[in-house]
Amino acid sequence: KILVDPDNPLHLLAFGGSHRQKSGQDRAVFNSTTRFGVIWESTNNGTSWSVKSSTLKGNNILNACYAANKTTIYMAMENKGILVSTNSGATWTQRNNGILSPEKIAFLALHPTNSNILWALHRDYGCYKSTDGGLNWSPFNYGAANGDGSDFHHIAVAKSNPNVLY
Repeated sequence: KILVDPDNPLHLLAFGGSHRQKSGQDRAVFNSTTRFGVIWESTNNGTSWSVKSSTLKGNNILNACYAANKTTIYMAMENKGILVSTNSGATWTQRNNGILSPEKIAFLALHPTNSNILWALHRDYGCYKSTDGGLNWSPFNYGAANGDGSDFHHIAVAKSNPNVLY
């Protein structure tokens, strides 16, 4: 996943990971031999890159998004749940309060204009929603399966109407 800074298109962040989740021995071998969890930065439109952060090395970054305020970055990380950075990815803090088994978060989606609203998709329990920037989470399924063996992996927000999720 590569994020383009909304205020500076020459500034890029690249996140080591894959939306494909490994399991068991495959995960252990794959994560220990790759750059998963490492974040790279380019300030020249990708001509050169340097490591921004490697404190989460070995963990699969599933996706990452800038919040509407353009200063906060959220990411979903396999085995860690939801993390937030307020300093362009240099440091990260977990924000999983209210989520059952946060290590099974599969994807994040953010409200296009309100930085405090985001949704987290859980592989087993459907959707969670936060209205306080990820500090607290509540189930938000409204008809989606919950704990029935379904395996959720992606969610999208309609930019024309952020109350509609796909």
